[in-house]
Amino acid sequence: MVCVFYEVGWGDNLKYAIGTHILIIKETNMEAKLIRADVVIVALAHNPSIMAPQWLKDKSLIVEEPTQFVHTPDFSLFESESFLLVVDNQRMQITVKKQDNRSLESLANIASNYVKLLPHIPYKALGLNFIWTIEVGDGEKLPKIELNINKSDLMSVFEGHEVDCGGIIHARKEPYMLKVVIELQGRDALVHNFNYNHELEGMSVEDIVKLINNFLTIKEDSSSIIKGLYSIGEK
Repeated sequence: MVCVFYEVGWGDNLKYAIGTHILIIKETNMEAKLIRADVVIVALAHNPSIMAPQWLKDKSLIVEEPTQFVHTPDFSLFESESFLLVVDNQRMQITVKKQDNRSLESLANIASNYVKLLPHIPYKALGLNFIWTIEVGDGEKLPKIELNINKSDLMSVFEGHEVDCGGIIHARKEPYMLKVVIELQGRDALVHNFNYNHELEGMSVEDIVKLINNFLTIKEDSSSIIKGLYSIGEK
């Protein structure tokens, strides 16, 4: 199967078209696996100094005991059995260590409850992020991504080199801008980094919470894209 994506642009009055082809061998046994999920909240003024284990427990954000904890006025790191929380003055990232739906829902609840607890913070952006891998068995080949510009095969430019291509896809749909980065990892895996970026400036806390609570729906959207690209199932 061949999947083709085209982007048309203009530079110095020159029109160009970029084509990306994903070549898939039908007999290849591939599986998609979600290996990471996190929520990033960008703000003008997070307060890392309050992110102590007892505060997180008192506010019912993360009740687990820390396995690692770093605490300074400008940076805090809290790690437990199920979660990793890293926050500085502008950015908070909450990562879940298991990828089942119950764990993902717990992650979204932590993020939405944080926003509701601290509604006075000027929130700027929200990232709902997922990393998927495509893996093949021993002796099987990964899909090969090829690139051309104005129908010219770029592989000839790299004559004498062993070339592997990845890709970056931008897709806009209200209320987010999706960026997908595809990279080769070794010889038996393709990594797909999905970032669903939401602009939050001027948005009410209630509307921000609604966006965060779409976390599982967004996860299913990323899963559908992976399956659509490669016509495969999920592990």
